Amino acid sequence: MRANGMELSRKAARGQSGMAMVIILGLLIVLTIMGSVAVFSVRGEVGHTGRDSNHARAQLVAESALNWAISALQKEKPNVLAYTAATHASNGKDKLPDNLANGASNNRKLHTDDMVPIYPGHVQIDEDGWIYQQTLDNKVSLTGVSDETLAFKIWFPNDTTIRLSGRGTVSGVSAEVEMTGNLLFDASPVLK
Repeated sequence: MRANGMELSRKAARGQSGMAMVIILGLLIVLTIMGSVAVFSVRGEVGHTGRDSNHARAQLVAESALNWAISALQKEKPNVLAYTAATHASNGKDKLPDNLANGASNNRKLHTDDMVPIYPGHVQIDEDGWIYQQTLDNKVSLTGVSDETLAFKIWFPNDTTIRLSGRGTVSGVSAEVEMTGNLLFDASPVLK
């Protein structure tokens, strides 16, 4: 009987081992699918976080562009009071002309040579009239990224309101920041 009982338990064990193999393979397939989904979702989050950090950097550069513009406005130009120069007409879209109707230089227009460079190299003006500067050197960039551009434009919607727009681009991601201010005129006499 024992020999016969041993024979039966071996047959039962062989039947169960086949079933165990099916269960193990099924678990491996389920775990592989779950692992793949987890890896793809983590990759998506990493990419999203990278875009967010570049956007935050671009906002920092845009704010720096506003500060750069304000520093240029502080300088008095011939026949132009401080904080009254601009890059654009009152609609904020049309560029101010370089010369007046009589052929004289338009001192009210802010030019690239009015700017102190932020990065090594030249300050430029684009076709839309934004004054900008770009660097591809992470050692001199404001954010430590090798592809960085800051730009600004200034206009006066009316006689007492000034608007500044700053744009920052970091690794292809852009952000814009705007600032509006009111000019206050002091009626007190100027002391010399």
